[in-house]
Parts: sequence; C-alpha cells; structure tokens
Amino acid sequence: MKLSIVMPTYNDEEHIEAVISSFLNSWHDDVVELIVVDDESTDATANIVRNSFSSDSRITLIEQENSGPAVSRNKGTALAKGDVILFTQGDIYASESMLARHCNFHNEHLDYKHAMIGYITWYKGLEITPFMKWLENGGPQFDFNRLTHGVKTDFMAFYTPNLSVKKEFLNELGGFDIEMKGPAGLTVYEDTELGWRAQKAGMELIYDEKAIAFHDHYKSLTSVLTRRELEGEYLHLLYKKHPDFSFKDESEPFTDQIKKLKTSMIPDSLRVAITKILFNRVISWPIIHLAFAIEKRFNIPIIYKIACGYHYNKGVSRSIHEFNS
Repeated sequence: MKLSIVMPTYNDEEHIEAVISSFLNSWHDDVVELIVVDDESTDATANIVRNSFSSDSRITLIEQENSGPAVSRNKGTALAKGDVILFTQGDIYASESMLARHCNFHNEHLDYKHAMIGYITWYKGLEITPFMKWLENGGPQFDFNRLTHGVKTDFMAFYTPNLSVKKEFLNELGGFDIEMKGPAGLTVYEDTELGWRAQKAGMELIYDEKAIAFHDHYKSLTSVLTRRELEGEYLHLLYKKHPDFSFKDESEPFTDQIKKLKTSMIPDSLRVAITKILFNRVISWPIIHLAFAIEKRFNIPIIYKIACGYHYNKGVSRSIHEFNS
C-alpha cells in the first residue's frame, strides 16, 4: 500500500526545514508524498518550505486561510494520492525507521479499518523537565505508559502527531469535525472525536513503540494548566455531538455526571482518579503552587494530577452551563 504524509503547520519557522528533512531521511519506497498544509502562518514557515524544497517533487505545499488543524488534515487527506494517510505536524521529527514501520504495518494489515499509532517522545534538543516527562507518560498530553507494543488500544490513543489511517476509512468517517472549536478558532477534541467515531465504526488501532517521533515543543506547567481549563470548558462540544461519549472505561453518561457536579467537583471520576476533596480550592491551591516549585526539579505525578485536575474541573463547571443552554 502507498502512504501519503499530511503535515499541518502553523508558525513553525524555527524547525520546519529540519522537520521535513527528517521525514525525507526516513523515506520509504511505499511513501509517495509529503503534503505540508500551512495554516496562514504569520512567520516565514511557508516561505521556508517553498524555497528549501521547491525542487523536490515529493513535497507539496498547500496554503490556506487560518482554519485550524482539522481543516488542514481534511484538506491534505482529500489531495493525498496514497492509500494510507500518516498524520503528523510541523514540530514533529521522524526517526530513521518511523515511515518504514508505518508502511510495513499497513502492508501486513490490509483491512481498511486497521490503523497504527507510533510512540511520541520529546525532541532531544529541548529542555525536558520532570513535568514534561510526566506529560508524556501518564499526563494529559499522552499516556503511552498504559499502551503495550503490538497490542490493540482504544480511541484515547488516537494521537495525530504520529498516526496512520487508511484513506478509505477516513473518507467513510467523513474526516475530522471542523466544528470542534473553542475560542478564537482554537481546536479542541477534534482528534478524540474522530477517534471515538472510528472506534464505534470498528477501528483496530495498534500501538508500535518502535515507530518513534520526536516532539519539538516545550511545555510549561502554565501552558498546560491553561489548556486543561479550556478542554474542560469545551467538553460540552463532545457530549452534544455524542451523548453516549465516555472517556476510557467511564460508564456514566455526561448527563448523570452533570447532576453530580452540582454538588461535587468531579465531572469524570475515573479520568481524574482523585477524590473530590483534593479539588477543593483550599487544598488545591497550595498543591498547585508546589507544582510550580517542583516543575523543573521533580517528577511527582500526584502533584501534577491535582494541579491539572483542578483546572480541568474549573473549565467543566463552565461547560455545564453551555451544555444545559
């Protein structure tokens, strides 16, 4: 089977040339193209791609009005020539064997509902803090610690920086939902939402820990807490589209969780995995301050979980009003 790479990018001028070069260095005979979709970057990203790779027929640059990664992925998919779409992004470096492992997987798993997720770790050139190490394994960014190499996983591992899906299946699903947007066009849950639909449609998502990608994006505790609060605030987008949606093994429908949240700070007990008392402001704020103090020094998961959980639930409290309106 032939594979097309779809790479949305926005303001990635610092590393886009090196990122694309890493994919060219990882090239495989079954890879047919790399489609870069620039989402109206305000820096030199598009110019760098245009000037540095104009003579390489494998690279296609698509420029669009600022619309977000969901639109970018859909546009790249529609233009792709391959049978398989490998989604990545403009701050992701490919390891030497990454493309080969995706290609080999799909040549061995011809069913159109088979998909593959590879491992994503931090780029070696970054300052990798203990907090970022937790984000990668157990935190709200990725939770590869729960996945097993070569074993089927669930839609919660539908991570678009290193994910390959048959084009036929994507077309059947209708692609990414471009309505999954928060403030100022910020996309939220667009990958989770598609993963949920794909799983319900029979997706077989297999994890390959040896298909490694490197993420060149520093994450601070401040930026993650802001993002977690926004994710909580716009959680209603998922449940309005999918009333039966549930995170992981959560069996309670969102409507029942809302009833509980009126007297409790827990909207999703299994996801948060900490009792409601820990999210009380009096208890949480000293722990959040402690999280900032240890962010670059110690990896203490329970501290980071409380900090992220508190901000997530603050957002969910606002989401309830929107859900009920």
